[in-house]
Amino acid sequence: AMYNYFPGGLYVDWLGVTCLNYGTASGDGKWRSYEEMYAPYRHKLLGLQKPVMLAEFGSTAYGGDPVQWTEQALQTIGEKHDEIKAAVFFNSGQDKNWATAWRPAPGTQYIDWRVQQPARLANGLRNLGPAPSYQLGVAPKVQRVAHAAAPAAHPKVEVTGTPGQYQLQVDGKPFYVRGVAYNTAHDWRDGHFPLTRKQIEQDLADIKHMGANTIRRYNPGVYDRNILTVARQYDLKVWYGFWFDPEVDYYRDSLKVQQYLEEVEEAVLAHRDDPSILCWSVGNETWGLLKHQYHQPYLTVVRNAYARMIERMARRIHELDPHRPVSTSFEHALQLPAELASFHQQAPSIDIVGVNSYYLQQISHLNEIAARFDSTRPYVVSEFGPNGYWDPEYSHFTKSKSLWEASDFVKAVYYNKQWTGYVEKNRGYNVGGLAFCWRDRLEGTATWFGLTDFKGRRKPAYYTLRKLWTGQNNIPGQQSKYRMHDLVISGPEKLVAGKTYTFTALGENMVYKNFEWYLYKEDYLREAGDVEQLSDEITTKVSTTEPGHYRLYVYVHDYAGNVVTASTPLIVARK
Repeated sequence: AMYNYFPGGLYVDWLGVTCLNYGTASGDGKWRSYEEMYAPYRHKLLGLQKPVMLAEFGSTAYGGDPVQWTEQALQTIGEKHDEIKAAVFFNSGQDKNWATAWRPAPGTQYIDWRVQQPARLANGLRNLGPAPSYQLGVAPKVQRVAHAAAPAAHPKVEVTGTPGQYQLQVDGKPFYVRGVAYNTAHDWRDGHFPLTRKQIEQDLADIKHMGANTIRRYNPGVYDRNILTVARQYDLKVWYGFWFDPEVDYYRDSLKVQQYLEEVEEAVLAHRDDPSILCWSVGNETWGLLKHQYHQPYLTVVRNAYARMIERMARRIHELDPHRPVSTSFEHALQLPAELASFHQQAPSIDIVGVNSYYLQQISHLNEIAARFDSTRPYVVSEFGPNGYWDPEYSHFTKSKSLWEASDFVKAVYYNKQWTGYVEKNRGYNVGGLAFCWRDRLEGTATWFGLTDFKGRRKPAYYTLRKLWTGQNNIPGQQSKYRMHDLVISGPEKLVAGKTYTFTALGENMVYKNFEWYLYKEDYLREAGDVEQLSDEITTKVSTTEPGHYRLYVYVHDYAGNVVTASTPLIVARK
């Protein structure tokens, strides 16, 4: 209930608490010490990150010695409760608010709270120390409750070295991250497929087989238990993440900030003994994406508040789990230098900086930027993959200004270039990289990212990374077992609602004819319109009655778990 009535840190400077010992006059007639009354609420008070005032403080003489009670209370405050910065004695002899019918003597009207022997209490009051000073909008720091440190049963993970020689070590042995963003079942863009234990086992077996040693998750969820269990089974590490909404006002909405702090603490306490967890990762691109919600100069205020929240989280995680590093991830965009500099100053407790970098024009400069703006800690390429879709300067478009999607084999080349040329080449400055992402996800298109398609079938990029990480050369198209090649869709881009159009899948040496055709709305994973696949399977007829932007997809597979995809945008106009 306390949090329900808290208006936010921007509007509150002090937290006032009543701490009155009624003694025999209490509801149950029991004498209670100050600590017995205050301790049950202390953790929640500390969570609000404000100094505490005992706004009504004192004890009756009903059942004990009020002077001794007060002396003991002030001693406890001075030794244990640093957050209490003020106490106001309830020095009253006119209180009629009896809790029960009990009275110390017949005819007694008032509860006696008057302070006795005030000279004896002076030294105890000095233990409260000076009142805190304030900076507008910034909560004074208070001591947090320290939980018992995590047992040392799980591996010790630490960052060692200096620029050019940074290492992530697990139990003293170097560990270079060869990872995959295991995005499956995070949100609706991942397709709303249930993530069964059987599916997790199949996915993680394939990830292990491709030579990866780490998977990345973005937020706690109902699948955590199975994912962590199966990760241990296949000796995979987990880069365990927390996602924070880029629409939140991190300066004003202190309740949301507090909710995030509690969620992080709860998850760390729940999983800190799991040996599969490699690193805690707080936040993904939030600082950068705040630009879509706020304008300067207020944008800087919100970003600074977000960075302070990340620092508080990192410190708290280190208290709860001193055996693992803490990271956060940034968007590789024009503001990356400013973000690195900001977190260098405001979040020094972060051990590893993550950068999600896709475009070759950007990732080729990542090492230089990281070294210039924050060389005090290593970075990890927390996402890499084919060119993105969001930056018009680097993305490709059709004549009608629709997104043009590269072929699966071209995407595989991008994964290769990014890993060999800009991740592994800069080992020692970074501690590894994580390929984005395991399963197709609706970003740009429904097939833009993904080492596997929505049915779990492996794409060429899977085999490219497998060759890089294991040396196994079995890329589709290079051995008779995999006789699959690139394909494109031929057909018109501009359509008229109500009319039918023909599209054909074209490719070189197309041995397989196991084709699947789908028509989706451009911004949603739901089949739309009518798709009639002809008997030759490489040709389909498409029609829709609703104007709008669509995308036609074709999947060709070999019944052996491999697939190649292609897509083309469609603009449907009214009749």
